[in-house]
This record gives sequence, C-alpha cells and structure tokens, in this order.
Amino acid sequence: MYKYFLIVSLFFFSQQLWADDSAPVPEKPTISSSLTVNLTSQVIALDYNSRELTMKNPQGEISKITVSPNEKNLKKVKVGDIINMQIIDSVDIKVIASRNAEPGSAASKIVVRNIDGKPGMESTDTRVINAVVEAINLENNSFKLRGENNVVKEYTARNPENLKKSAVGDLVVITYTTSVVVSLVKIPE
Repeated sequence: MYKYFLIVSLFFFSQQLWADDSAPVPEKPTISSSLTVNLTSQVIALDYNSRELTMKNPQGEISKITVSPNEKNLKKVKVGDIINMQIIDSVDIKVIASRNAEPGSAASKIVVRNIDGKPGMESTDTRVINAVVEAINLENNSFKLRGENNVVKEYTARNPENLKKSAVGDLVVITYTTSVVVSLVKIPE
C-alpha cells in the first residue's frame, strides 16, 4: 500500500517538473490548517475477555471503548492507570500548475506499536485527493473542481485573491492527515 501511495504521489507531483521554465509562473495558492486535541482519562473498569475499557475524563464524563485485538499488551493495563491520547488533524491544499492533469486519490495508514512491551500506539491516516480546476468565476467568487469519476462541483473561495493566482487546468492537491498517539501512564501500586 505504501509503494502505491508513493508512486501515485510522485506521478501527481512530477507533472510540475515538465513545465516550461522560460515563462514566469505566478505563485500558486497553498493553505494549511491543523488542530491538536489532548485527552486524558483514567481507567475505572476493564473486561479482558470483551477487551472493553471504561474510562473517566477529568470532567467526570465516562466512556467505553473496545481495544483492538492487535493491541497485545492489554493485560498490562490496570484499573487506575491513566491513558493519554493526542489527536492531530491537518489539511493541506496546494494548487499546482499543470497540463492535462487527471483527478484521483490515494490513501495510506501507518500503525506503530511500542516495541518495549508497553501498551500504546501511534497511527497516521493520510488521504490525498487530486482535482482539476474546471472553471473560475471571479465575479461570483467561485470555482469548479472536477474530481474522481469526473464529478464537477462548485465552491466559493474563502480568499478571492487565490482565484486570481489559479488557472483552469491547474491541479488541486488536498491532503488530509490524522495522527493519533496513545500512551499509558502506570499508577504505582
């Protein structure tokens, strides 16, 4: 899966390498945004057979989760332990000058488990969506993108100046990434 993602990414990004360098190229728009959330909960009950953890956050809210069978260290978790979770969501949008680009998408997921035998994991999900600019309407502050299956949708630009920096035929590369880190803080017995 990783090889496929890498090949697809290289294909979509390499098109800019074939551009004619003699003409001045206006700076294309890029937008990035991310949100980080940190959560802490204490284990108040657990069932090893059903793999269900009952947790209580600092606000007193109780939630239940079922732990994946891939987590081999569940037996090391005890009532009273603290579970920390950090979630980072990000989106990056880049407009790339292109000729004859085609829409598409690719996805990858990477999961890393602790090698020292402690419960916990890191996970990163990435999805890349490529769309082609089909139309730009400066008067209405809107643009149309052609995505997978040649579906065309119209959008309103948040920043009208970005429309002036884009052109019909440009490739819009949207990358969504969600990273999750889960760690356990053992409470001394």
